[in-house]
Amino acid sequence: MTLGKILTVLRENLKDHPSQTKVGFDIFGKNKSKNSVQSKMKRIEAGEQEPTVSELKKFAKYFDVSVYYLLDLTESEEMNDLRKRMTEKTFPGSFGETAGTKQKAM
Repeated sequence: MTLGKILTVLRENLKDHPSQTKVGFDIFGKNKSKNSVQSKMKRIEAGEQEPTVSELKKFAKYFDVSVYYLLDLTESEEMNDLRKRMTEKTFPGSFGETAGTKQKAM
């Protein structure tokens, strides 16, 4: 599921059924114009624009879910691969190091 679809479903299933504008003001700030906030929310929910990392964190807090949930990574192949690598304690780009060891300085 896309980020936009997840945000739409979360928003529409909140108890008070907040509008895109209400959620947008809470995420992007009350100092923005109503039209710009509603337009940005509409584009994000439609998948036409990605939120910033900061905005993504605010969405997660607002909806009381993890960023992983918003990105649909909770049970994905990527998350399973990450868990496997963490269990093996080796990480790409670690130049042959394993967790808890360091290479000698040259």
